[in-house]
Amino acid sequence: MVYLGHGKVVPQRVEPVRRRALVEALVGRPLSDDQAFYIVTLDANRGPTGEQRDQAWQELEAMMAEMQRCAAESGLTDDAIDQVIDEACEEVRYGRKR
Repeated sequence: MVYLGHGKVVPQRVEPVRRRALVEALVGRPLSDDQAFYIVTLDANRGPTGEQRDQAWQELEAMMAEMQRCAAESGLTDDAIDQVIDEACEEVRYGRKR
């Protein structure tokens, strides 16, 4: 897997221009170079225990800290970020913008 922005998205063998096109097709719009893209997958099995659980929690906290850092750097208010998320969800779910 290869990172595009901050998210794992496609195999290494896919050339960079095509990687970006694949991600933009998935998102449904062009991405600017300063945007971060996150994909989170959750397995439908029993959760980890002990050391695995601690490691997973540390990784989740690190990802959330990175998302908070990106949000802070954007200069947007929490309400503005929520609005952008709501609009994107509506467009994905219903194929329309507010």
